[in-house]
Amino acid sequence: MLTILIVSDGSDHFKGAIDEYIKRLGSDLRIETIRPERKRTDPSGIISAETDRIIEFLEKHPRLMPVLLDERGIPEHTRGLSARLVRWRVESVKPCFVIGGAYGVDRTRFPDCPVLRLSDLVMPHSLALLVLLEQLYRCREIDRGSGYHHQ
Repeated sequence: MLTILIVSDGSDHFKGAIDEYIKRLGSDLRIETIRPERKRTDPSGIISAETDRIIEFLEKHPRLMPVLLDERGIPEHTRGLSARLVRWRVESVKPCFVIGGAYGVDRTRFPDCPVLRLSDLVMPHSLALLVLLEQLYRCREIDRGSGYHHQ
């Protein structure tokens, strides 16, 4: 099972497309939402509070391995991500893809986690979620040899 943890206000942008990929991925996917920090206004305080909530979630689910998504992460092409997912499945690793809040995540609190980049472009959370869902579906179809992904 793949888990996505997103810090989001629950906007409905791209809802139709997001729902379609959730349907396609079916029981292979769980999405958890953490509401953004609203009590603080300073970016460092917001990052700290939201990172605390992410860590609290992960502590309740110790078998999950966080995979941070960040524009400063390492680039990963689709076939590389597909191979990574297969390797994690073989090794019984349960990835939890983390889409942080508007100011990101305190990466120093995740020193051993992979940090991946979906794009060089900054995008809204709902679009990042859609891109991630499509890539996870594409990776699954590559693994199945369905022909969905073209060279």
